[in-house]
Amino acid sequence: MRSTRITLPLALAAAALALAGCASSTPDSGAGTPTAAATAPACVDGVMTIPASAPKAVNATSDCASVVVSGSHKIVSLRTVTSVEVSGSDNTVTVDSAASITTSGDGNTVYFGATQKPKTSDTGTKNTIGER
Repeated sequence: MRSTRITLPLALAAAALALAGCASSTPDSGAGTPTAAATAPACVDGVMTIPASAPKAVNATSDCASVVVSGSHKIVSLRTVTSVEVSGSDNTVTVDSAASITTSGDGNTVYFGATQKPKTSDTGTKNTIGER
C-alpha cells in the first residue's frame, strides 16, 4: 500500500512536467488549426488584388469595383463588386453581388448572391460559377 501512495504522486509530477514541456513562450504558428479570415487588401483606385501570397482565408469588409484573386486554395468573401477575376486553382470565392465573373485556371468555384445573375466567362477547366 505504501508504494502506491508514493507512486501516484510521482506519476502525477511526471505528467505535470511532461505537459509543461508542451507550453511555449512563443506564439503558436496556427498550423493545423482553423483561423479567422484575414481582412482583404485595400481597394486602390477601384481595384482590390488578392495575391497568391495572401492568407488562405480573406474577408473583404468593404465594396470595391474590381477584385482579382490569384493563387491556390484561397477562401475569399466579397461584398458588392462590379467584376471578379479568379485565376489559379481550387479557390472558393463568395460574392454578395457582381456584374461580371471571370474564371481561369482549374477547379475554382465562385458563388454569387441572388440579387442579379452576373455575366460569366470561364476559360479554365473544372471551374464552377453559380448562385449560392
